[in-house]
Amino acid sequence: MTVSLAAALAADPDARSRHLLVLRAGAETEILGELARARFTAARWEGSADDGAPRVLRLSRHSTLAGPFAVGRAESMDLQLPAWGEVAWVVRAPRERGDPPWDVGGDRDGLKRVFAAGEPVRDEARVVEWLVDVARHLDGAVRFGDPGAVVVPDPLAEVDTTVYSGVWLEPDAALQVARRVAAQARLATEPHGWAGPAPVDLRTLGVAPQPEAERVALHADADTSDLAAVRGPDELDGYGIEIDLDIDGMISFEAYGETDPPPAVVGETWAAHGVVAYRVTWFWDDDDEAHAERPPMELRVARGRAAPLVDSLVAALAEATAPTVALTSVGFPAR
Repeated sequence: MTVSLAAALAADPDARSRHLLVLRAGAETEILGELARARFTAARWEGSADDGAPRVLRLSRHSTLAGPFAVGRAESMDLQLPAWGEVAWVVRAPRERGDPPWDVGGDRDGLKRVFAAGEPVRDEARVVEWLVDVARHLDGAVRFGDPGAVVVPDPLAEVDTTVYSGVWLEPDAALQVARRVAAQARLATEPHGWAGPAPVDLRTLGVAPQPEAERVALHADADTSDLAAVRGPDELDGYGIEIDLDIDGMISFEAYGETDPPPAVVGETWAAHGVVAYRVTWFWDDDDEAHAERPPMELRVARGRAAPLVDSLVAALAEATAPTVALTSVGFPAR
């Protein structure tokens, strides 16, 4: 029989300051271990797996996750947890806070809002970021015990995916794969009209023009480097493919050699001979909207139309370069 969250909190004098990972019923315990190992090199289960007894997942030397605990109505209302939350995991981690967050760059996860007085740093920061990513991946929520706020990450925001493989697709071959998904796909290296940057009077920005002699010398050095590159052998170590979705933004597909593959990839036998990454990313024109905690309806509708195309492109790449490992932008297995 699963221990109740009420009993677990009653036995802990620091219960109200603990962070909680709240999930729906049916979330498999073992998936938490996989998601922890994707982020923490020391992650491991501790103790036995007795039926019904709480388990302890060690994330790092200082932090653990214990559970699952059954969430009752009383503690759900007391802690203001989502009504659908049925199981919870209790985090034991150091409280490590730094300066207040900068008021720039968006707040997609709501962490700047929650930790307005001081952002988590070091081990607590790593645990907090992992909890939010897990909640998004498993359609759950996180309650931060200090300052006592609940965050429910949008699971549909997890769009970008990278396919790792031991197979290198030449640009033309990759373009054919992409065009089976979207006929408008084009190589990013294809020429297209560009009038150059708009002229800027640096003096209006308080910047003094560079002396003529220095400017000439700088251009001469650049010309020498360009000529050396042109005269050398052609070496293609990466390329990009773009899919223009008009009002729905753009999908970018980048291929490159991965020199530091994630742990989930390193364990594959084919990875010993080199790893190629095919990163598929959806872009929205307005960066502020793209990183908003509650994005506008226009973005959510466009994202909903773009996500199936991303999934289809990932599936097509995986088929063309099998065997592969597909991971989300935070390093979790693609759903």
